[in-house]
Amino acid sequence: MVSERKDKLLKTLAKQDLTIWQAKKKLSDWGFGQSEIQELIKECVQKNWLNDFRYAKRFIERKLAKGYGRNRIELELRTRGIPEDLCKSAFREVQAEQEQSEEVTLQNVAENEWKKLDHLPMEKRVNRLIGRLLRRGFLHHQVMNIVRSLEQREKRNYVGRNEQEEG
Repeated sequence: MVSERKDKLLKTLAKQDLTIWQAKKKLSDWGFGQSEIQELIKECVQKNWLNDFRYAKRFIERKLAKGYGRNRIELELRTRGIPEDLCKSAFREVQAEQEQSEEVTLQNVAENEWKKLDHLPMEKRVNRLIGRLLRRGFLHHQVMNIVRSLEQREKRNYVGRNEQEEG
């Protein structure tokens, strides 16, 4: 019986990465006792089948690629049982490995969203963009800086178009 449940865990790990916390929860749900859970988790960690750092790095890479910010990603990792210090070290390593920093991701997402909102009046456009970027988990000061730069660029373009039309 224990062997069947162990095989079930190994099949699950072959399909998807799990955090140690998630694996413990699954084993508990499947009826394992605490001592069996500890033993299996220890074995899986020793054989590198369970690795919270690897899980965190892959998760961060996927979420950054989808345009999510650091706050949102860290929150989601913590809900999956990843400690805060491990989140931070995984972020440092991922950002060191990646060419595209979070600021570049923010710039790309902000510009795409800005274009989608061009039918709105300026004030509404700015407020909606700020909300969208903050919900994606970008830091407030970064969001405000990028929104200000987009707003100023838009105003310069507007003034430039008016001067050309008059001249």
